[in-house]
Amino acid sequence: MIWIISILSLIAVWLDFTAYKRIYSRGKWPKTVLTAALTDDLLPLISLAIMFAVSDNPRCLIMISSWIMWFYMATVPTRMVVLLFGIWSRRRIWRIIGGVAAAAMLLALIYGTAVTRTDYRIERVTLQYDNLPEAFDGYTVALISDLHVGAMISPLKECRRIVGIIDSLDADLVVFCGDLINIRIEELTPEIREVLGSIAAHDGVVAVTGNHDTGVYIGDNARSPETETERLISLEREMGWKLLDNETAWIRRGNDSISVSGISFLPDWHRQRHSDDIDGVKLDPIYTDVGIEDFNITLSHIPQLWSRIIDTGKADLTLSGHIHAMQFKLPVGHRGISPAMLLYRRWSGLYSEQNACLYINDGIGCVGIPARIGACPEITFFRLKHSKK
Repeated sequence: MIWIISILSLIAVWLDFTAYKRIYSRGKWPKTVLTAALTDDLLPLISLAIMFAVSDNPRCLIMISSWIMWFYMATVPTRMVVLLFGIWSRRRIWRIIGGVAAAAMLLALIYGTAVTRTDYRIERVTLQYDNLPEAFDGYTVALISDLHVGAMISPLKECRRIVGIIDSLDADLVVFCGDLINIRIEELTPEIREVLGSIAAHDGVVAVTGNHDTGVYIGDNARSPETETERLISLEREMGWKLLDNETAWIRRGNDSISVSGISFLPDWHRQRHSDDIDGVKLDPIYTDVGIEDFNITLSHIPQLWSRIIDTGKADLTLSGHIHAMQFKLPVGHRGISPAMLLYRRWSGLYSEQNACLYINDGIGCVGIPARIGACPEITFFRLKHSKK
């Protein structure tokens, strides 16, 4: 994401210098206008410099940084569009077209903040498996991921709405695929823990950790990722969630059972979190008690592990999050169009390979800017069916 913003800023700087010669110079105070425009272009770097200068990254600083980025996205891309049309032609019609396009972009961002950001959608998916035990025919699973509680504008209010939607589904099992917090454990206030701990499911809530849950974004070196992860796992278990820390749990119906395995996000993977493959992954111990014929659901925050999960021959359904569709998705085609397509081979929705399925949930919360343009926050509701029924 940083390199995309960097390229955008460089293009904006070039456009502003070009506009200074061709457009700004014809108006009042051209140098003042250029200085203001260049400052706007460099807002992401200014924001990063502030964050590096302050230790511990408190929530107030993160929120200020998020709104600085929102202002940047509201002004820089829209100004770039206007300048491109203005530099290309001095004809009035093209300036009007550029202005209309810029206004549409700004309105999309405002709508993505005011409406889409909390427009929780339920995606219903039915999957059939030969090895699903008959006692589990019709079994339902609700998937949520990437809450990023600390980045919510109204965390308690939003969590209550989310829990209300989940409870209305009356799922047999609720699974959470990581990134409960945004930066620090203190985001999970007692009130928020009480709300999230009230999620109702016949077989409870099963969860794994994500990259934001490991404390790697805290600037205070006195707080180690290992300690922060342990504290979060403890809090989630106090909430009544079953946190799977590289282990497998079993759900039973009479003599039949299915397994649910959870892969913890390791701090060592942080630099590779956007890579297509992750080094140093050893999954076999997680599936020690899972037979090839057993039906298995695997939770992995990062979907890039799916190829390695398939190699174990154990997981029938892998559930992930992490990508958020980069909080931007145009409704074109089956899966949509998103910048995430440039970074990830698999980035949203359902994928099938070697008789196994991967589903990537678009997440609920926001990172970077408090907006979702087209990429609605998602709660996925699975119904599992026996193929012979």
